[in-house]
Amino acid sequence: MDIIAKIKEDFNNGKFDNFITEINLPYFKNIKIGSKINFTFPLTVLIGQNGCGKSSCLQAIKGCPEGNSPSENWFSTPIDEITQKDVSSKYPKISAVWPTIWYKYINNNIEYEVLYQAVYRKNDPDYWEKREPVQSYGMTTKVRDPRISKKVVYIDFRGELSAFDKYFYFGERHTKPNISANKKQDYLRYQGQKLKKVFNESKQYVIPHSNGAKYYNELPIDFTEKELECINQILGKNYTEAKLVYHHLFESYGASILFKTDNLNYSEAFAGSGEMSASILVYKVLNASEGSLILLDEPEVSLHPLAQEKLRDFLLSQILEKRLQVVVSTHSPSFVNGLPKESIKVFREEISGAFEVLANVSYQAAFKVVGFSLLSTPVIFVEDNLAKNIIIAVRDKYKEEESINYENISIRTNFGGADNLYQDAASLATRFDESVNKNYYFALDGDKETETKFLNLNTISDSEISLSLLEDNIKNVTGISKMSKLFVNDSNTPNHILIEQRKAFINYGKNHLSYLPASKPEEIIWSDEYCKNKLEALEISKLQQHLEKFSTINNYKEKFRYLAQIIYEDDSSKNIECLEKEFVRKWIKSNSPYISQIKVNILDKII
Repeated sequence: MDIIAKIKEDFNNGKFDNFITEINLPYFKNIKIGSKINFTFPLTVLIGQNGCGKSSCLQAIKGCPEGNSPSENWFSTPIDEITQKDVSSKYPKISAVWPTIWYKYINNNIEYEVLYQAVYRKNDPDYWEKREPVQSYGMTTKVRDPRISKKVVYIDFRGELSAFDKYFYFGERHTKPNISANKKQDYLRYQGQKLKKVFNESKQYVIPHSNGAKYYNELPIDFTEKELECINQILGKNYTEAKLVYHHLFESYGASILFKTDNLNYSEAFAGSGEMSASILVYKVLNASEGSLILLDEPEVSLHPLAQEKLRDFLLSQILEKRLQVVVSTHSPSFVNGLPKESIKVFREEISGAFEVLANVSYQAAFKVVGFSLLSTPVIFVEDNLAKNIIIAVRDKYKEEESINYENISIRTNFGGADNLYQDAASLATRFDESVNKNYYFALDGDKETETKFLNLNTISDSEISLSLLEDNIKNVTGISKMSKLFVNDSNTPNHILIEQRKAFINYGKNHLSYLPASKPEEIIWSDEYCKNKLEALEISKLQQHLEKFSTINNYKEKFRYLAQIIYEDDSSKNIECLEKEFVRKWIKSNSPYISQIKVNILDKII
């Protein structure tokens, strides 16, 4: 997605100011003691099984800005009492503490660190306060930095019910004057007359309430043209008008929406729950102030997969436009698909019952944690669309000519480049067993292949294997010098664990990583002869001059760019891709040695 690249560029250039960069959880609910989440992309997704701490993490983040407190969502009761916890296993200098979070944020290029902690008070059990920094937690500041000032939009979609649904499913039956029967339906009809006047006449009512208070319905809000456009795009609808009103007409406070299309008028009573939740989300996000913190708990509820993808794209567009920081808890592969690895945080249960947080996990691997099997047949991941089209052409050629069983092999593009493919392979090798990672294969451009090959560990005795030996091999093969780019460790990770991780990656890489037989895929398909014949057939003027120019261009990407300029007078990516596809079709019918090399070195490795 081009928008992701643009967001990354703006983020790396410091255009997202007043931004929470990490949150640390020395003790918060059942999340592993000392867990840390880094926010290295403005959209963060939290993935994990039910009850694994995703919502707890959202609540901790919600409590960071000034004016908010984690106690709004997590508080002690006689059944679920909050007590102190021993955290000495992670922080030897600290014993028992009350719930504690600390976070970092950047504002005007200055980094701040804030410690926020529950403080026991007999008459105020929900009290939290900013405390002195604690170096044992990893804090470096010496003073009490101010809390971040940031608007928060928090929506829990499991509880985002319309006013109608709240009363119909959870309300009490009422007997009112002029109601013929003691039924919920009659009450809704009776009150619905008032709601109709609210929508049509902007009428406001004073509603008596059992506690003696007076409650007014708010005035209806007309959705703007942009709000309707975004809602229509997400839901695939064609609303021409919609009005939103918050009210107490059905007892508890809730929202109602009146939708209009060319043919129908209907309220949330007849609308699907997905229509209601998507409309509320769009309204709140579009009306959020610039730089707001948006926290969404399972926004995919009641939305079909395509709508989930459209919702993700809407959020990305608003992140770019308004510099929002968005954190989403989700179970939706459709929502997460296409997001960069740095967006994804996976919550996984340990043997102790606590939940650890994994970072830099690929989309494919992340959902295995929640029991979603993403790949049942082999998939080859490549760096770009041209590499994908080349391998598909070779696969289909041998499938048809020699009846080789290639039909179950699919090829997908991972636009993150070679380093991203290496990182995905390392993640799969070190975090998941063969039942998960066996169907993932990676074909990199040939310029990434070095003279060094992965070690054959079966020929090396355990006494000869050292961490430096393994890491030197990995550096020489991948060209990645910092192991932190491949493996998620901290300074406390035991040496034998580091060795096992490196061994797992080396063994996995030997069988699952391969390379195209030329530096770049453009080199594989380029043909001077076909280029000349094409230009002659098109009767291009100054042919000889163009051919001489081609002979001076050593970069095959530039050859295609120059050819697009000659033919189309436009070297846009669309025109270049059109030419590349044409060259692939010509190349696959040739006697190029690259064809058999791709078959042997990439496809046959799988079957």
